[in-house]
Amino acid sequence: MRRTSLFVVVSAIALTLTACAQSIPQSDPTGAAPTVPATASPTASATPSPTAEPAAEPERLVMSATEVQIVLTDGTVGSQFGYFDPINDVVAQLTELFGQDPVVTAYEGTVAAGYDWPGLSVGTDGPGTPPTGAEVIMFVTAAEVNGIAIESIDGVQVGDPLAPLEAAGPDNSYRWQRDGGEELVVTVGSTPISPDEPDREFSVELRALPSDGPITQMGAPMKNFE
Repeated sequence: MRRTSLFVVVSAIALTLTACAQSIPQSDPTGAAPTVPATASPTASATPSPTAEPAAEPERLVMSATEVQIVLTDGTVGSQFGYFDPINDVVAQLTELFGQDPVVTAYEGTVAAGYDWPGLSVGTDGPGTPPTGAEVIMFVTAAEVNGIAIESIDGVQVGDPLAPLEAAGPDNSYRWQRDGGEELVVTVGSTPISPDEPDREFSVELRALPSDGPITQMGAPMKNFE
């Protein structure tokens, strides 16, 4: 009976020691510090890419006494052509701008030709002879062509009143009788000419028929008669 009790006691002590040994953290024999679970770092939000600005598009034609500028929607000049440039180059540029081929009129036996879009036409009598004879002459009868506005260098368009310009520069205007009544003609943007260049075609001509009505036609380059 005594031996049995001693064995039971010893067994109980052994079980107790084993349980304690299992509950004590085991040390790393290599001496390395215990591994700590990595904490995920917050993901930075992606920076949105800047939105590209739409490319500037042709907005208007501006006629001066020496050239025509194609102005873009951002106010810059996209391209331009002069009245002494080859007519074929000018027609190609306008065809691309308006997205429409012109109606072509050729005059038999001559080099003269006309190219017409609704509201705008260019014509030629042949190669230019600077500074007096332009190769390209342009006439405008509408405020815009296929969404492209057309104006003179001072911002005037077909449909605007012409009488105020006559009052502002009476020396550059005249009236005359023609079929349909009295027509008012005002030249603007004239360039100076010397006595040996009486036929120099360097002005923009504005016409109103009848004379008390709005501008019905703009043309350039025209003789400035100075």
